[in-house]
Amino acid sequence: MSRWVVFEPPSAAGGDAARHRATVSAEGERTAFLRDGWTTWAFLFPYLWPFRFGLWVTGLLAVAATIVIAILARQPGFELAASGLSILLGILMALEGPGRRAVRRRRRGWREVAVIEARSRAEAESLYFARQSAAAAQGPASALARAPRPPVTPALWLAPWIAAQAPEGA
Repeated sequence: MSRWVVFEPPSAAGGDAARHRATVSAEGERTAFLRDGWTTWAFLFPYLWPFRFGLWVTGLLAVAATIVIAILARQPGFELAASGLSILLGILMALEGPGRRAVRRRRRGWREVAVIEARSRAEAESLYFARQSAAAAQGPASALARAPRPPVTPALWLAPWIAAQAPEGA
């Protein structure tokens, strides 16, 4: 099972926003599904894969790291270390590359609306849109009746500091 992160685009400006939301909800054309996990192509080509998705800074850093590793490989006695570093760069890109793609979407204003466990993208899409249609069938009244999210609790080591910062009587 893979974990799929679902993103919806930022709202359109002006009166066009309602039409845009309806298009996204009903048709799902602009809804993005990003698989969060190992990416084989990023492992095999860590210096090219970021450019495929427009991650320019990450790609330039990967190219620079590849050049440094190639220079290190030419030094006597560092061949094995350079091979290991090359493999580590591939592993890093394969594990963290999808996360960089998600960060890029968040920076551009896309909203993370769901996280779905599914075997394939088609299964993730069907699960997501089935939930969307079920929520739409219940109507807007059920959306208001939903319980609010519980507040985020701070880490235990922060609790004394937060209590000291709280105003009197709180």
